[in-house]
Amino acid sequence: MSSSEVSHPVVFSTSTQHTLPPSKYLIPAPWARYQLSQLINKSLQLSQPVPFDFLIRGQILRGSIAEWCAANGVKEEETLEIEYFESLMPPKLLTAFAGEEWVGEVNCQIKGYILTASYDSVVRIYDHAQTLLGTVEGHSGPVSTACWIPGFNPDSPQGVVTGSHDGTVRITPIQDIASMPTHEELLATASLRLHTSPLSSVAASTNGSHILTAGWDGLLGLFTTQIPEEDEVFDDQEPVPRKKRRRVETNDHQPKRKTPVHVLRSHTSKVTRGLFNKNEKDGYSCSLDSTIRTWDIEIGACKSTI
Repeated sequence: MSSSEVSHPVVFSTSTQHTLPPSKYLIPAPWARYQLSQLINKSLQLSQPVPFDFLIRGQILRGSIAEWCAANGVKEEETLEIEYFESLMPPKLLTAFAGEEWVGEVNCQIKGYILTASYDSVVRIYDHAQTLLGTVEGHSGPVSTACWIPGFNPDSPQGVVTGSHDGTVRITPIQDIASMPTHEELLATASLRLHTSPLSSVAASTNGSHILTAGWDGLLGLFTTQIPEEDEVFDDQEPVPRKKRRRVETNDHQPKRKTPVHVLRSHTSKVTRGLFNKNEKDGYSCSLDSTIRTWDIEIGACKSTI
């Protein structure tokens, strides 16, 4: 019997709102995703077509049922349990606008606002109408990465963190983003000092209390978001930066220097990304040394390496 004449008994299941009546269907073996999706749409008489994808024994159906059965040794009389779910359609371009220079990073974590880091050393804040609300300047090199610092109100951040090729990270507070006038020049209040090479990423913890920086020098730095009253510098007698610090007099108009709570050392090449776990106790990093590492943020130690 040719594959075009073969049918397979099938039972469908789904966790979506589009539920078929419980029944066993005889599905032609040559059918694939498109025909199965049509069957569900016609059976449910959906007013607007909904595309579906299909899962058989943990595998997404990429070809026909006959091809899947042949590859997995499933015989004609065996009943297949197929789970279906709504397909994720490719995103559509709604609009675009040109930046002043190369854009190092875009962050849309705060609903309704866009944060961009640019190679002209300027960080810009836009609303969804493309209105420029504010700018952050001060870096002496291209700004390669930026992120929001979450606030107590999820719709209003307490500030932004920016990382640059100049090796510094800056914290710039935001009082109320909803009432920010257009073209406001925002001033950084803290400059985080650790890295000797360009920054590849900055990340803020979910509660906004800490920042994790990653750089081309192979280091990660853990900082608090608290702004010091005076500059912090590493103790001259301490070769490896730790919590030990001394304070110096500073100009009130300049961002206060901050030193890290922990320096995370283990990678042997450029660190490309650092992130917090939602539990706020662990962090993750990946590097050009081909490893992914898990960190105990509280003690600043590497827990595991992949």
